[in-house]
Amino acid sequence: MSESPPPTQSVRLPTLDQLRRRTLFKRLDEITLSRTPDYIALSQLSQVSVQTLSRDASETIKKKDILFVVGPDTKRGPEPHHAQTYWKVYVNAIYLGVSQEHVDWYHEIFLYCDYLYGKRDFGAVRLHRPEIKAEFIERLGETELVMSDVPGIIHGSTVEDKCELYRFESHRVNEPDIPPGSWYYRYELTHLSDKSKGDNDIVHGKIKDLQETLCECGKTYSPDSERQIFCKHCRRWLHVDCCDVYGPRFEDSEPTLAQQLASAPRTRGVVEDAEPNDWNIAGSGRNLNKYARWVERNPGEEEEEAEKYFVDKFGWAFYNAVLTDLKLEEVRCPRCSTVL
Repeated sequence: MSESPPPTQSVRLPTLDQLRRRTLFKRLDEITLSRTPDYIALSQLSQVSVQTLSRDASETIKKKDILFVVGPDTKRGPEPHHAQTYWKVYVNAIYLGVSQEHVDWYHEIFLYCDYLYGKRDFGAVRLHRPEIKAEFIERLGETELVMSDVPGIIHGSTVEDKCELYRFESHRVNEPDIPPGSWYYRYELTHLSDKSKGDNDIVHGKIKDLQETLCECGKTYSPDSERQIFCKHCRRWLHVDCCDVYGPRFEDSEPTLAQQLASAPRTRGVVEDAEPNDWNIAGSGRNLNKYARWVERNPGEEEEEAEKYFVDKFGWAFYNAVLTDLKLEEVRCPRCSTVL
């Protein structure tokens, strides 16, 4: 993403006030994007036409969609660019020019959007707490985006494709899986009023609800480079390295396999020497909590049946990952001293 407002276009962009004037624009519920070599205005085809990343015949765009957008530094060619090179936007509204007196806008599509920021896109962002900016950006995931309420208007011809975006509430333990390589977001950038002068291209903002996602060490979770463990008492995720080692797991007891699996530590993040899996980013909590409920409903199940149910439900890869976690020593929460 460039550090200047996107993107350079041949059509003069209207203001938001102009978009809302019914004599100039009609608000649409959705619009269809069709694959053709070049953009064709609605006056010629009755629909916006672009090349899409997926090269599907068409895409229907509507409010709340996330889109890849061609920026000023990206030239469209016969093949799509890497997804990291595109702007990403959240669609608030779609408008069609209806006034023949305004030839620049007549039968043209414009989208009123909010911008999303990846870890490479914060050059033009000034955070409310500037001292956390570098570390916050560094700890974002490679395919992580930050939602924002920073508004903008784009021309329909700059839309390249739709983007599937997963919501990740990183302070929770029961989050659904996020497939490897998928786009996701956990933070929101709130746009603050700009009281300074001479830096109109700078976005002033702060990260919403950042505090509740911090470990005891004051740092956020870096999904691509570290492991965390969940404290049930504090209801907080902690870096494994921030916890004190307590001792061997199950040293003074001999629980059944089902009990061991159900009580396994809820962890998330990178597993050394293992292929990326759907549960790595969001953690093992959702699956293990489901299994714990099954154990409660089925007390006394034979070990073979307990293993079979687990593997049939969650797969061998997850089963082996949990067994690996069970071999780790227990640790103690640095805040409440609960053994994890």
